[in-house]
Amino acid sequence: MKSKSKQNSGFLGAVERIGAKFPHPVVLFLWLTLIVFVLSFVCSIAGVTAIHPSTGDVIEPVNLISKYGFRVFLKEFVENFQAFPVLGVVVVMGAITGLCEKTGLLTTFIRVSVSKLNGTMVVLLFAFISVFSKMAGDVCQIIMPIIGAAMFYELGRHPLAGAFCGYAASSAGFAATIIPGSGEVTLTPVVISAAQLLMPEYDLTAIGAYYGLLVNAIVITVVTTIITIKVVEPRLGKYEGTPEDLDSAASSAVTDVERKALKKAGLALLIYLAVLVVLCIPQGSIFRNDETGSLLVQGTLLSSLNVLVGLFFLVPGVTYGVYTNQIKKFGDVISFMTEAVKGLSGFIVMAIFIGQFLRAFSESKLGQIIGIKGGELLGSANLPMWLIIILFLLLVAFINIFMASCMSKFLIMAPIFIPMLMRLNINPAFTFWVYRMGDGCTNLITPLDAVFVALLTTIQKYDKKANMGTILSYEIPYAAAYFVAFAVVAVLWMVFDIPVGVGGTVFLN
Repeated sequence: MKSKSKQNSGFLGAVERIGAKFPHPVVLFLWLTLIVFVLSFVCSIAGVTAIHPSTGDVIEPVNLISKYGFRVFLKEFVENFQAFPVLGVVVVMGAITGLCEKTGLLTTFIRVSVSKLNGTMVVLLFAFISVFSKMAGDVCQIIMPIIGAAMFYELGRHPLAGAFCGYAASSAGFAATIIPGSGEVTLTPVVISAAQLLMPEYDLTAIGAYYGLLVNAIVITVVTTIITIKVVEPRLGKYEGTPEDLDSAASSAVTDVERKALKKAGLALLIYLAVLVVLCIPQGSIFRNDETGSLLVQGTLLSSLNVLVGLFFLVPGVTYGVYTNQIKKFGDVISFMTEAVKGLSGFIVMAIFIGQFLRAFSESKLGQIIGIKGGELLGSANLPMWLIIILFLLLVAFINIFMASCMSKFLIMAPIFIPMLMRLNINPAFTFWVYRMGDGCTNLITPLDAVFVALLTTIQKYDKKANMGTILSYEIPYAAAYFVAFAVVAVLWMVFDIPVGVGGTVFLN
């Protein structure tokens, strides 16, 4: 293991040391909830308000230290827990991926598929897959750290490096697109609506920023690989621990039975994907929109991704278990999944209290006020265009720490910045692209994102002493590197006036 004096030195070491002194996440979020209550009271008394850029409505902070505030939490305490954004996804995916881990499917696949790749290629390939996985939604930020930790451990590397790499790349993946998906489909109409406040005839396709988002996928992959190899792994040093619930056969050579079972699992997966494709083809498919027939726009396909991704792991996991004689009856499947969920008990307890904080912050409207005030401050600045774009990138990244919800944040920021930058001759397609980059920069370091706590559960399987400070100290280098890379790419894009997508230019004229 790397010496503590080296590992905990410098700025990142200070972040980890400070984070290690933080109380348990439950206590921390209880304090944060209390702070939100107090701030809501102070801002309410001080008369702090903001004007919503689209509706013109006056947004006032809701005083939670009131009858209304206390009644909301007394009456809806359980509902707040149930509404915790990724609670169901974490439990379901934890049970399914846990089955794949405990049967040995993941470790066998890793040993067979990537054991012959060299160090850099392993990280590069995994980073790219993590970026690509973002099209499956937030579930990828839960799955990729699990896979990354297991893969790195099997290859004799530090498992936490794999978890941090997978989480960083999948989180930053919001700034990228390899195959246009739900992000483009759902956010493009918001771009058009905001642009038409100033230019009624403005229109944009869902791939209006595709070129830029595709380049971002390459940028994120390369940056993630460099930071993992040059910063994260050297700081972590050699892993000398033993993962919790490690299968005793996990470190042994792959047997003929395991190889045969792996092939059968792969065949089962291919059959599942083929069936899925066939089901999508008919015009009356259950995955298509009943009125338009579209698979992507308001179709069932994208809204069913959590289930489909779950089956993507469950089908080969069960098949592998059957052919290795670990699963002989349906009850064995339930037993594997039950054992996997036991490891999530700590996360579930934390979700009870984090759900209260998220409800308090949302109910107080402090996040909306921060976003609007920040936009007004940037809009009043008299600065060079390239600097305004970088400051916009920085502002989005900063606000994202406090408002993890992409849609609500964009609904507030789009009507402010898109018309403002249009007045400076910037095409809304370019603004949208830069917004995506700013959001992707800090997705990985905001504790307000529910999947952040899921990452803590994953890494504690390999290091019981890991805490939120551990995560921040290793994710901050990724976030900082993404920001610098995105800023450079955005400025170069402006200098060379490169189209950001189909019909999307940097400048309006």
